[in-house]
Amino acid sequence: MKYLRNLSPEKILLAGVALLFCLAVSTQHLAANEEVTEGERVATVDPMDTDGLDGRLARVLERYYARTFGGPDNWGKLQSVIFEGTLHLPQGSVRFSAYKRKPDLSKVILHRRHGGRIVMAYDGNDAWQASPSVSDGRPTSMEADEAKNFIRDAPIGGHLLYPMMPGKQIKLLGIVKVDERDCLELEVTLPNGQRIRSAIDITEHVERRQITINNVNGKEEHNIYRDFRTIGGVRFPFSSVMESEGEELHRIEMSDIRINAGLFASMFHRSSEGDFAEPEVEADSPSTAFDAEAEIPGTIDTQDSIEIPGTTEIPGASGFGETPFGESAFPDLEF
Repeated sequence: MKYLRNLSPEKILLAGVALLFCLAVSTQHLAANEEVTEGERVATVDPMDTDGLDGRLARVLERYYARTFGGPDNWGKLQSVIFEGTLHLPQGSVRFSAYKRKPDLSKVILHRRHGGRIVMAYDGNDAWQASPSVSDGRPTSMEADEAKNFIRDAPIGGHLLYPMMPGKQIKLLGIVKVDERDCLELEVTLPNGQRIRSAIDITEHVERRQITINNVNGKEEHNIYRDFRTIGGVRFPFSSVMESEGEELHRIEMSDIRINAGLFASMFHRSSEGDFAEPEVEADSPSTAFDAEAEIPGTIDTQDSIEIPGTTEIPGASGFGETPFGESAFPDLEF
């Protein structure tokens, strides 16, 4: 189905999670100027350090960190997340499981209705995929443009963490409406030049929308997040919708999200044979486990005035992701 080829499957599955961002690198090897991995970059940077940022931007980010992640101490306890849910497309629905471990390890498994699984993964260096209908199920490297999407969206936490990462820039654009709610729109430029626009709810301080460019087809994609629930002091959206060019492409509904299930780095590596089994997990040690009843801090007083441009125009929007790419290398999904 051409409709599905035009969509990046890994982006489809992970767009509703709001735990995204990473560098785009080659699936085979890194270019000479991109030899530092995401894990190495974030190891020396405070994820919530706003010193040196514009005062207005710093206040927006600090409120977002407190309301969404429960602050630095709570965020520091989170090591891994498992997502279970259903992807709804016009052609049908498919279940998926997604596994993430700090800083940027990610694995997604599509459960096809008539049996068989499609696996996509990134282990911090290698972006790979496996499907029964491709290469006899043996793992193969993702095409470069597929990898750009998947690696960018691999890490836990989102694009707004690590604002002081070398080469990364965040700027405040203005006020926008998302689901009839006032939001502040921020633009993030990653060290490799990819740009993401995030809309942060002025009252709730959660990310209501994220706009990215699909590197496979060059189209702008709007991911709208809803139904936020608190797990271990961290707020997760349990529902999301992806739109492109005014058309709804899909919906995602989460059925379960589990934190600190003890995911091992080895489960993200490609093996010599197809890897379609669910990974075995163990509980993390008590020292890193969350209190399941923990509450996030209350909403910070929004009366603390922040001067923001009133325009909804996006500076420099022309040329944003205007270069087209080929279709997804993934085969049609079978429902």
